[in-house]
Amino acid sequence: LGISGLPDDAKIKAGMQAFKDFPELEAAFKEFTTFKNNLIDAGVDAGRFSKEQAAEWKEAADYVPWNRI
Repeated sequence: LGISGLPDDAKIKAGMQAFKDFPELEAAFKEFTTFKNNLIDAGVDAGRFSKEQAAEWKEAADYVPWNRI
C-alpha cells in the first residue's frame, strides 16, 4: 500500500486489469452497488440520515453501509 494506506499505481492498474479479464467481477460490483444504494435509500426513508449524506455515500465506490450505520 502507498501513502496513507492507499494502493499504489501498480496495484490500481492490476485491479483494473482484473475487471477486464474477469467480467464476473464487474457484474458482482454492479450487484453490490445496487444493493448498497437501496440500503442507503432505506436509511433515508427511515429518517436515519439525510439525502445529502446519502448522496455522498452513493458516490463513494468503497462505502459499505453495514460497516458504518
